[in-house]
Amino acid sequence: MGMPDCMTYFDAFGNFNILRAVRMGGGFQIQQGKSYPTSVSLKTYSYRYSGSGAVDLPLDTMFINAESPDVLFSLMRTGVSFALGDLTESEVASLIRSKHAFFSSTRTQNGITMLPNISVQTSYQGNAVTITPAMVTAAFNPGALAILSLPAYLVLDVSTFATMQSSSQIYGRVGIYDNLAPARNPGEAGSTSIDTLDDYLDAFHFGNFIWNNSDTWLTIYGLAYCIAAFTQSVMNSRLYEIKGSMDELLTYAPFNWVYSELVSRGALHDPFDRSKAYWGICEDGIENAREANEDLCNSLKLAELLQPFPITPVSPGCVNAIFYGLIDIFHMRRYFGISPDLKFKYPN
Repeated sequence: MGMPDCMTYFDAFGNFNILRAVRMGGGFQIQQGKSYPTSVSLKTYSYRYSGSGAVDLPLDTMFINAESPDVLFSLMRTGVSFALGDLTESEVASLIRSKHAFFSSTRTQNGITMLPNISVQTSYQGNAVTITPAMVTAAFNPGALAILSLPAYLVLDVSTFATMQSSSQIYGRVGIYDNLAPARNPGEAGSTSIDTLDDYLDAFHFGNFIWNNSDTWLTIYGLAYCIAAFTQSVMNSRLYEIKGSMDELLTYAPFNWVYSELVSRGALHDPFDRSKAYWGICEDGIENAREANEDLCNSLKLAELLQPFPITPVSPGCVNAIFYGLIDIFHMRRYFGISPDLKFKYPN
């Protein structure tokens, strides 16, 4: 990974060394700084988007690699991605073509696939239930859901890149974003400018992205990241030492059913299962991701590469694995351009 002036990814205290590309006139000024890992309360977002009766939810408090959610949002869109600096111009161009092809494919289908209309009829603890992805998102803090969807938004919104380089090497790239969400209602003139985290949270939760058929992409990614982050927090806190299963920790049927389905498919590693010392990983989420849909695979890869640092610590490849698991569970292959006959090869 090329980094300027022998700069390390972490400093001696575990903080991220970062570069930001700040617009100055017709170009950019590169500023060096740090990002400080912090535990932040997201409870205000529960009241804002779930109402005054909001109960305690998973990820009401979340560990993020920035001083605050607002700082995180700014750094995600201005931070230099050193990982992107490892790619050639042609490789970066190929990723951009893939992401355009993927979003074009979702918008040429008949009608718009709204999340509440995607459902599974099943049984849970002896009772017949209908479960939608939207019901599962309700298990998590709505601010966390939107914040953890940001990598998917960066993919949606990126238009080009500025290349950061020294006289001897390219050491990273920064995305140039359009900062726009569609208007909230179809046929409505204009669009929403997304300049702050609050702008994005409102657009995400008030349904602006439904009208260009990208709401499903953003929500499923945010949900996958939430499940990964929550599971990681269970692991880090060693809650498996005082609880016997996820059902004992969180009693919300839509989440518990989806969680068990993800585990049974191999899309998620249950921290309460202590039978394995090590778990297999696949950075693409599934071994046959390119066979499933190469444009989707590249879009998910771009979501990782655009981040100058991870939003919150999770295991490599786990967000992508859960993402494909949710596609599997809720029969969303048509939206994501995947053959109904393909069997996903999850990590062993």
